[in-house]
Amino acid sequence: MIVIDTNVISELWRIEPNPNVLAWIDAQV
Repeated sequence: MIVIDTNVISELWRIEPNPNVLAWIDAQV
């Protein structure tokens, strides 16, 4: 199980998420 930082969670809920965050999430999968 991957524990995701709350900052990443809040970033996902933004209208325009940070591309770096999206890339990090993509790398976790």
